[in-house]
Amino acid sequence: MHQLPRRLTLSITVALAALSGAGAALADTAAMPSFATSGAGCDTIALYDPAWASYGDNFGQALTRGKDYFMSGFYQLAGRGNEIYVAYGGAMANKDRQQAKGITPGALVVLDADTLAHKRNIALPFLPHSVALQAGHDRAIVSYTRAGAFSLVDLASGTQRCFRPDTTAGKDTYRNRYVTPGDDGSFYVSYYSGWGEGVRSTVAKFGADARPAPGYTPAVTEQGMALPAFFQDGRVFTGGKGTKTVDGRDGRVQTVLPDHDDWSIYTYGDGPGQSVLAANYRNDGTPNLLLIDPAGRKASALMTGSGGLETAYVAQGAQAFISNFHSGTVTVAELPADGGTLAPERFVNIVLEGMPQGLYARRTDKGTELFVTPKWKGDVVQKITIAASVRGIAGISRPGACSVIRFDMADRSVSKPQACKVLDARASYGHELALAKKTLGKLKADRQEVQTELPAARAALHRGESGKTTEALKAEVARLESELAYIDKTTTAVEQGQQKLQALSAARR
Repeated sequence: MHQLPRRLTLSITVALAALSGAGAALADTAAMPSFATSGAGCDTIALYDPAWASYGDNFGQALTRGKDYFMSGFYQLAGRGNEIYVAYGGAMANKDRQQAKGITPGALVVLDADTLAHKRNIALPFLPHSVALQAGHDRAIVSYTRAGAFSLVDLASGTQRCFRPDTTAGKDTYRNRYVTPGDDGSFYVSYYSGWGEGVRSTVAKFGADARPAPGYTPAVTEQGMALPAFFQDGRVFTGGKGTKTVDGRDGRVQTVLPDHDDWSIYTYGDGPGQSVLAANYRNDGTPNLLLIDPAGRKASALMTGSGGLETAYVAQGAQAFISNFHSGTVTVAELPADGGTLAPERFVNIVLEGMPQGLYARRTDKGTELFVTPKWKGDVVQKITIAASVRGIAGISRPGACSVIRFDMADRSVSKPQACKVLDARASYGHELALAKKTLGKLKADRQEVQTELPAARAALHRGESGKTTEALKAEVARLESELAYIDKTTTAVEQGQQKLQALSAARR
C-alpha cells in the first residue's frame, strides 16, 4: 500500500506555480544540450540495475509493508485498438525518492480495454513517467525523468531499447518529462533544467532512430519549468505560464498566449477542430480547464476542480474531460464539435477513489470510455463508461448512464460495475470548499509541528549538537525554515481560493 510522504498536503500546485517563472522565453542563442544519444548508454546511469529484467513480477511490493518504501504505481496511459498501455512504477524510497534495487523498476502494464483484464507486463529498466504510442510503428516511447533517459518499446515483441541523451549544457543538466509522437516516426520530449531560480525549459526532437533530428534546433521555450509537450498539425504545444508552439521542423518558438500569473499548465491535448485543451495545475480557485484557440490567440476557462493534470476530448459525445488531482474527480464538460466555449452551467464531476492522474478516452458502441489512474489508493486503473445516449452532460445522472469498474494490480482482479457518483456544478463547488477546509486544517497542524521543531533545531545549531556536523545542522534549520515558508504561502493561496469558490458557489444558487 502507498505511504504518503511526511507533511504531504493537497497543495503541491503552489510549488509548481512558483517554479514556472514569469517572463518571455529566453533568446534562441541560450546554450542548449546537444541531446546526442550516441556514446554512453543507459547501463552507465547510477540507477541502472544490470539484472533489472530478471525479477519478473517483483516490483517491490513486499518492501512497502514497512515505512521506508512506497509504490510509485500507475501514471500515464495510452490506448491502441483494444489494448491500454499503462506506465507503472515499482517501489521507491521515502527518504530520497529513488527506485529500489533488486526489483523490476517499472513496466508497461497491458490491459484489455473492454474488460480491464490483465494481459501482460512489458518490463522497463527504470521507473517510467510518461508514455506515448506511435501510430503505424507498433511501438511506444517511454520517458524516465529520474534517469534522464527514454526507451523505444516494440509492442509486438515486448522488447525495448534505452537511450540516454546528452542533456548537459554548462552547469545545467536537463530532465525530461513528457513525450509526444510527431510525423514519420519522429518524436518530441520536453526538458527542464532543474529546480529553483534560473530554470529553463525546451523541447527536443528525435528521429525514428532516436538520434537528434537534423534541421531542428532546440530553443528555450520558457524561463521556468514547463512540462507539456503535445504535437498537433506540425507543431508542439508547450509552456506552463503561457502557451507556446514549437515548429516541428526547425524548432522555432512562437507565443500563442502570454504568461499568466495564475497558470501552471501541466499538459495540453486535442479539443474541437484546431483548438487545444489545457490542464491548469492549481488549487487556489483559478480555472483548471482551458480551451485555447491558437488561430485567434484566445482562450476560455472554466473552474471545475483543483490540480488539473490531463485532458481528453470525444467529439461524438461533445465532451471534454480533465482529471483533477487534488479534487479526486474527473470533469465532464459539454463542448460541441462545431465550437463554442466552456460554460459553468454545462459541467459535472465524477468522484473517484484516490487522486486522478493519467486520463485516456475512446469512443465505442457502448459510448464514451475513460481510463483513469488514481494516486494514493492502491495500484488501480479505473474505467468510466458513459452511455452513448448521453450527449454532453444531458442524462449522465440517469440510472445506468454512467458506471465505473476498477482493475487492481495487487491481485489482477476487476471489480463489478458501480454507478458513478456525479456532482453538478453547485455540488462540485461545495466539494471543493470542503476540501479547502480540510487542507487548511492540515496546514495548520503542519505549521504547529514545524514551529515546534524549528526552535530545537536552531538551539542545536547554536550549541553544536554532538554527532552532527555544523553543515548538517544548518541544512536542517534551512529545511524547516523553507518548509514553514511553503506552508504559509500555501495557506494564503488556499484561503484566496476559498473566497473564489464561495463566489462561484453563490452564483450557482
